[in-house]
Amino acid sequence: MTQLLNYLYPSAANRVLVSLTYDKYDSGVTLRGVEDGFIYSNGAWEKSMGITLAEYAAMGESRAQFSSKDEALVKIPVFLKNKFAYEAPVAGNIQGVMYKLYVTDTQDVDGDGSVTDKTVYSYVVFYIYDGMNWIKYENTINETIQFGHDGTSWVPDNTIKYTLIRKDDYAYMASQLTGAEYTGLVGNLATYGDFDYNWTKTQIYFALALFLEHLDPNAAEGQKYTLTYVIYDNGENDYQTSFIKTGGVWVVN
Repeated sequence: MTQLLNYLYPSAANRVLVSLTYDKYDSGVTLRGVEDGFIYSNGAWEKSMGITLAEYAAMGESRAQFSSKDEALVKIPVFLKNKFAYEAPVAGNIQGVMYKLYVTDTQDVDGDGSVTDKTVYSYVVFYIYDGMNWIKYENTINETIQFGHDGTSWVPDNTIKYTLIRKDDYAYMASQLTGAEYTGLVGNLATYGDFDYNWTKTQIYFALALFLEHLDPNAAEGQKYTLTYVIYDNGENDYQTSFIKTGGVWVVN
């Protein structure tokens, strides 16, 4: 998907939003007309989940749009709670959602030369899971400062904990691991959203370090991450690995 977006929008402005409709093959089923949002941010495309016509209908909408921003912000957290009810989201997970409003066409997106008529605009809003509910993400989070011992004294611990999103984050790694060593391995990443028993620790750590470059390309020297990910080996199991940015690269900590 990233390659397609780069081809279609080779000179995309920072923070531009693209609403993309495509067919998606998922678990043996082809989903027609999937529509998601992609924001170009700091040189990379970030995906935000779209809402289907059926999902709008379930929220009481007769069309694939909300009547107002206020309505959208009330209904979307309920929608997320229902959608991820069986996926056990982890507190701190952040989800971008693209939604649509019928508003005045101030930017003439329909190209008819008028900026006073109305048309459908796409917007993205981010929500963070607090352990029970999805709440609007304001980019400011109150947290208790944690400390770690460096062998001499207690110092603030800047470790960020992140759980890889299935299947998006795994699909990104699959798209980047193009070497011959990974030819027979990457299929399960994109298809199932996990590693499997055929991967060595070294290969997994390399893939995760590659993902961290994508997740936080501007991370400062010394930044730490603890990643939670899934390995399938006689069942799905969660694993955690800690990394630190040292000498400009991510290494296992």
